[in-house]
Amino acid sequence: MARRLLLSLRERILGAVILALLAASAFFTVQVERHRRALQQTAEGEFATGQVVSVVAAIDGDEISVADGQGNRTVVRLLGVKAFEASRNDTVTRVYGQRAFEYLQTLVGRRAMITLGDPARDPSKRLLAYLELEGSEVPAQDVGLHMLEDGLAVAYIQFPHEREEPYLAAETRATRDRRGIWADQRAVQRVDALKALWQERRSPAP
Repeated sequence: MARRLLLSLRERILGAVILALLAASAFFTVQVERHRRALQQTAEGEFATGQVVSVVAAIDGDEISVADGQGNRTVVRLLGVKAFEASRNDTVTRVYGQRAFEYLQTLVGRRAMITLGDPARDPSKRLLAYLELEGSEVPAQDVGLHMLEDGLAVAYIQFPHEREEPYLAAETRATRDRRGIWADQRAVQRVDALKALWQERRSPAP
């Protein structure tokens, strides 16, 4: 009887812990979405290829908020890369989404040149762009390429883009050296499934 009561108590405690973790994950997801919407509601301004902007905030592992010289802000979705979401309730991929997000946080306050994609915005009105950091690096550091080199993100192949070839080459090097995502076989399985889906949906080049 006592053993049965003990097992029942353990099950209740375990259930409470799981519910708490789910609630925390849901709360974080809501907070990320609120943050994204707040940044998207700021003035969009006019952004053009070659323009230098300041990184204002990291939103997710492949999204940031930037501002021009007049203080106009917009959300940039980095072209050609896909990071796992830090807010996902997935113990396998969440850690890699968090690492990508933390890297983008280190860029806050940095100045960078944007190169727009075609189209320049997606249906969510996010700016689709490559980002190259200003600084001492020669050539300037391509943020997306750096993330691929370090295994912080994967090459997003659902839509063709101008830098697809060097981005895929960077991913191949990270895969070979088992950096970041590529050191975790469970995460690699998630990536393989995503790649298959993207390839199936792949849009032809414009």
